[in-house]
Amino acid sequence: MRDLDEARTKLIANERAKLSATYANGVAIAVLAIGGLAPLFAQRAVVQVTPDPPCLIPLG
Repeated sequence: MRDLDEARTKLIANERAKLSATYANGVAIAVLAIGGLAPLFAQRAVVQVTPDPPCLIPLG
């Protein structure tokens, strides 16, 4: 019975470590996406506005 409890305790510790690593990985991906990739997308999304050419034909 004691061996079963030790195995269960070890399994729980391993699962907690995996969950913590998965959480840290998710945070790292979110930081990369916000801090690293967002400026690249924002730079591509900037539209350069060109002024309209002057109208050489009188209107009206």
